[in-house]
Amino acid sequence: MSRQTRFILILACSLLVAVPVKAQFFEGYGIRGGGNESNFTGYLGVLESTRSFHVAAFAEFSRSEVFSFQVELEYARRGYSMVQELTDASGQSLGTVRGIYGLDYLSIPVLVRLRYSGRSKVIPYVMAGPRLDILMSSRPGVWKYPSGTWEDKSMLDVFAGPGLSGSVVLGIAFEQVIMEELRVEVRYNFSITDLMPDVDDWTVRRKELDISVAVVL
Repeated sequence: MSRQTRFILILACSLLVAVPVKAQFFEGYGIRGGGNESNFTGYLGVLESTRSFHVAAFAEFSRSEVFSFQVELEYARRGYSMVQELTDASGQSLGTVRGIYGLDYLSIPVLVRLRYSGRSKVIPYVMAGPRLDILMSSRPGVWKYPSGTWEDKSMLDVFAGPGLSGSVVLGIAFEQVIMEELRVEVRYNFSITDLMPDVDDWTVRRKELDISVAVVL
């Protein structure tokens, strides 16, 4: 286990221990899901974003009507696409092809939640905090050329395991709509640690935009 991995795991455990888990502070739990758009920044060539989905379960712990902690367990399919230009024997452009690469993550966000404390049934809120991203699997890039489909497996082993990211969330909660509460939120996730620490020439990070619907049970 690398020094970076040990540091991230220790930090994640410390964050989880720091959450106020006493029974009197427990506020609720729920499920969340939706779509996402993800991309990678770094020296991987010409990159474009891909779209997929995420699902999560969460628990909320609160000390007041305004301030609370939210801990989540999320599965998400992320990815990126690489673009390549095709040319004929004379160098004339024949258009472009795109290869779609996929990564599956299990994430543990630990978020601070601030919400409006008025009597309205429509409550805006914001959340922010760190998240531990654990790479579950890598899927080969699928290229669709005019002559057929080709799978690029060269990138399967270059991405690191656990990584540290951050999340910023804007949301609106509707009380007593479905079950206890219905939430609609937009979430921006960004990686902090290098996703390819063993590759000297590249510094690769991930960024994502999630749109979610959550139900507090």
